[in-house]
Amino acid sequence: MVDGSRDWWSDAPARDLGVGDLAVVADARWVPGPDPVGRLTATRGDSPEVVVDARVLPVETTRVVDDHEEDLPAEPGDPHGHDQIVQRLLRLAPTLRVSAACCLVEATLLPELGPLWRVPVADGRGAAVAAWADASGRHVVVATTATVFLPVGVDSEGAPDGLVGPMAADAFEPPSYSHPGALADTSLGGLLRSVGLPWTGPEDPGAADRPFLSIVTRTQGTRSQCLEDVLTCLSGQTNRDFEVVLACHRVDDDGRADVRRVVESQPPWLQERVRTIEVQRPGRSSPLNEGFDAARGRYIVMLDDDDTVLAHWVETFAALERQRPGRLLRATTVRQDVIPLDGHDQLCAVPVGNAFAAWADTFDLADHLRVNHTPCMSVAFPRGLFHDLGMRFDESLPANEDWDFLLRAAGLVGAHSSTEVTSIYRWWLERASSRELHSSDEWDDARERVLAKLDQTVLILPPESTARIREVTDKWRREAVELATSQHQIILQLHEVGSSHERTMASWQLTKERLARATKRAEEATRSAKRLTRQLEKQKTRFKRRQRLMREADDLLQVTGTRAEHPSVFAMSPRQLRGLIATLQRRPAAAPRGRSRPTRH
Repeated sequence: MVDGSRDWWSDAPARDLGVGDLAVVADARWVPGPDPVGRLTATRGDSPEVVVDARVLPVETTRVVDDHEEDLPAEPGDPHGHDQIVQRLLRLAPTLRVSAACCLVEATLLPELGPLWRVPVADGRGAAVAAWADASGRHVVVATTATVFLPVGVDSEGAPDGLVGPMAADAFEPPSYSHPGALADTSLGGLLRSVGLPWTGPEDPGAADRPFLSIVTRTQGTRSQCLEDVLTCLSGQTNRDFEVVLACHRVDDDGRADVRRVVESQPPWLQERVRTIEVQRPGRSSPLNEGFDAARGRYIVMLDDDDTVLAHWVETFAALERQRPGRLLRATTVRQDVIPLDGHDQLCAVPVGNAFAAWADTFDLADHLRVNHTPCMSVAFPRGLFHDLGMRFDESLPANEDWDFLLRAAGLVGAHSSTEVTSIYRWWLERASSRELHSSDEWDDARERVLAKLDQTVLILPPESTARIREVTDKWRREAVELATSQHQIILQLHEVGSSHERTMASWQLTKERLARATKRAEEATRSAKRLTRQLEKQKTRFKRRQRLMREADDLLQVTGTRAEHPSVFAMSPRQLRGLIATLQRRPAAAPRGRSRPTRH
């Protein structure tokens, strides 16, 4: 342990480290995953210029922008721009982020790297180390399986928000009853008291020996690295009053050996609190039913083997129980999109974006009647629902089994919420997800079945819900009035548009009719012009023929000297001219009178 505010890298024993010596540098509050030094060393190999960085849990706290990530949308919750970027990232190789929370370095590099550790992890120490490596011609490699859990908090938008403080020391005497009807803060207990039926049932005989929380984790033995991440997060909890029920669902021998290896790699105190059960029945709900049945805690929570939780996850649930024992305890979850890292023996979740708020930070039963706003790891159920009232997960549902159980449970005991972010929902963008195992039709069918079952269920609303319902009803009424007013304005506008359209259509029809009439007149004029042209051509032909005949007749009259015997050729018809020409052609030519006779050629 050294004083981080001093130049510890130049103090003894750092001065005694020489060439070939290695040093692991980590923050004092880190919680290591299994065998971190061995895994860091294996990743380094024989490369003296390489700095090996451990992967950080529960949420990535630094961001090194790659070329293919520089245009990620400013608002990661934006469903349009974010999804477009995600689709492009899926086609690229994932890049692990450098955090510099735990590094293996050549000892001679400590004088250069030491000052960078004065930058807090949440403020970008990883980026500073990566920039140093680029400038000095060295490399930073992230060890995929070497993990470090940091007690970092996350704000409502998913950004790191300082370190989580120690567990609260408030004294609390847990109730001796587990039946929801015995607890005044539950909806069922409040209803019984309101009608004069106080609880008279027996106390819970094992109440004094129960842990606060039972954590039921389903696993199929195929994601041992992810399971290791989950248990590492649990080993860093500020409140250790919990047990883990590991429900191995239809796990084969190899998977069972992997699960056992992961459990045995945890700290001894955590190993003692992990119980493994075997579940062979098919269906997503069967390991939950058997896990809840085996749970000993006052409260039971689901935590799948691929999600992560913050250091105060258990403690936040415990604080909520102290305020409203017997109700559902609901904290806040943020989402982080991940993809599997290929080329490794173990499935490893690599983020492709920063964590962001995707669900409401408070529980409202009315809102949940349409869609589930509560990921499974963010809600803890009182044991009385399962062990006293006999509630079970519906094993006939292929999906949405947690939403179905949540609605029925909240309708009996109510819920108590905290806006504190305590868990990270890893949203797999490809493979490794239940969304890949079931078609959209199966999800839709399961949703309809849950809603149909809900229509036949009696729900009890807690007292504070009436004010919430009035608030929502008033809001809907205001929105309905605003919508009606808006629709009335739209109707008036549509009426005006319709009237204008009718006027335009009438004008267009009139224009169309006028155009048709004008077109008809033009066609008639064209036909008349063609007739006149043909007549004119005939007259022209006749005129030319008559003109030729008149010239020929006039020449013959002059040649024969009979002009005086005949009327003017200009008064004759073509027939008369042809007859005259025929007659004159038979006569001999007259003698010339003082001038020569004209000769025709």
